Amino acid sequence: MKGNGKSDVLWTKKEYENFELHFEVRVAPNSNSGIFLRCPDLEELKKKRLRYRQSSLEVEIIHGRGKAGDLLTVCSTSKPVALEPGKWHTYDIKANGSMITVTLDGEKLYEFDLSKGTKANFNPDGKRNIISMPLK
Repeated sequence: MKGNGKSDVLWTKKEYENFELHFEVRVAPNSNSGIFLRCPDLEELKKKRLRYRQSSLEVEIIHGRGKAGDLLTVCSTSKPVALEPGKWHTYDIKANGSMITVTLDGEKLYEFDLSKGTKANFNPDGKRNIISMPLK
């Protein structure tokens, strides 16, 4: 799949609670993209007048800023990670119950327990996030 420079979205037809997602990606300079997880049903979002970005978890695919692999506004990697433009990178995302594990280029970046996020717009550590519903 190749983006057109605008907001391209690819959805699965089925919902998956537990899964392992493996993919390769090559980024251009200054690119910013992501993989959205735990996205509510689109019809439900429309009824609540919410956007999927406010109601889902996003694993960052981004060049620069050292945030590749971050679970956007929820969990950061233990060290800055930047994707090299033009090079293929491998992501492995595993969701098992409330646990989300992200591996980038064979290095496990983190394991995050969503069950600790019980309050909308807040992470377990008390920092604010953009997610309009509890993480768990």
